[in-house]
Amino acid sequence: MDDTVLSQARHLRGTIRELQQRLVIRSLRRDTAAAGSPRELTLAQMTRLSVIYDRAWVNWKELAEATHVSPPSASAMLDRLTDLGLAMRQSSATDRREVRITLTPAGAGAVEEFEGALLQTLVVLLRRLGPETA
Repeated sequence: MDDTVLSQARHLRGTIRELQQRLVIRSLRRDTAAAGSPRELTLAQMTRLSVIYDRAWVNWKELAEATHVSPPSASAMLDRLTDLGLAMRQSSATDRREVRITLTPAGAGAVEEFEGALLQTLVVLLRRLGPETA
């Protein structure tokens, strides 16, 4: 792979991550945060919700691997998301030892709201940059 393109890709990835963090911070500062809304979630929590959303369901190991954390950290985060009513654990119909992690309707709504706000922020940014720079 071309070093220049790889460098640009890394820069773009960092920029996207920074935009996500800024959006979360801005959202957290709003006074009208409802329980379970993206405004009261951290970027780490939103990342975990997004992983589950994208896959429909995951198990403990998949969630930990996809979010680059230890299984105990994934478990602690899941406990918080479950307490907020955003995620839930379900036993697999085929293997009772396997626990599937899914989103509640509120969890799916939080991801959709966050991603909509992120896209809106990117649209504003791209309009400011202009078509040549974008």
